[in-house]
Amino acid sequence: MRTDTKTFANRVYPMIRALGISGKNSRILAHQVISAVRYGSYNPYSANGGFTAVKTLETIKLSLVFAFSGDQFVQVEIDGELAFTVTNSSRTLVSCDPTVEQVVLAEKLEEAAHACHKACSEAVREWNAQNGSPADTDAAEVRYHAVNRHPLVIAASAAYDLLRDESLASNPHAHVRYIDPMLMNEYSDTYKEDTGCRPRGYIRYAEVLAYFKRYEPDAANENGGADAVAA
Repeated sequence: MRTDTKTFANRVYPMIRALGISGKNSRILAHQVISAVRYGSYNPYSANGGFTAVKTLETIKLSLVFAFSGDQFVQVEIDGELAFTVTNSSRTLVSCDPTVEQVVLAEKLEEAAHACHKACSEAVREWNAQNGSPADTDAAEVRYHAVNRHPLVIAASAAYDLLRDESLASNPHAHVRYIDPMLMNEYSDTYKEDTGCRPRGYIRYAEVLAYFKRYEPDAANENGGADAVAA
């Protein structure tokens, strides 16, 4: 696809908006991306020290990334290669503060998490009463799957997931404890096992998902960010 056309420019703005960036910031960043692709842009984070303008491209992918410092950038990949990053003067593109709705939902999520644990405990007791305590790893695996299929567990998990999705839709960039406290607890335990200490500071929901995807064999086949394929 040619990059000097109105069609290309019209693709970029919705991609910026799809990252959750709105208002004046979305227009500023869209202009930066369009100009950088068409005319080239110096990028201090690029491996080759800069970016050469391209006249045509096959694909462009935009992702919202958070630096360790907390600064926020839009990362631009062209035809599968990292090209450059753009941001605004404050380097703050989206709000990470929980919404009023998320603060209310956080308490409901904690209650729903407790209900999930209670349902699992009940399902385990029922399985043990019928089959006895697992004698080995294989039996424990059988119990694990049986517990996950128990109607009480399925119902409790569905109720929790509904609240989680509601919070995620309110602001996906809020701290993960407002969105998925069960996932946050699992992440905290796993992170401590991996590093010897608990995670600290601001942690996003997407960041935790990416952390756990390292354990999934097919993780590399999944796409993230806002993608557009030019025909």
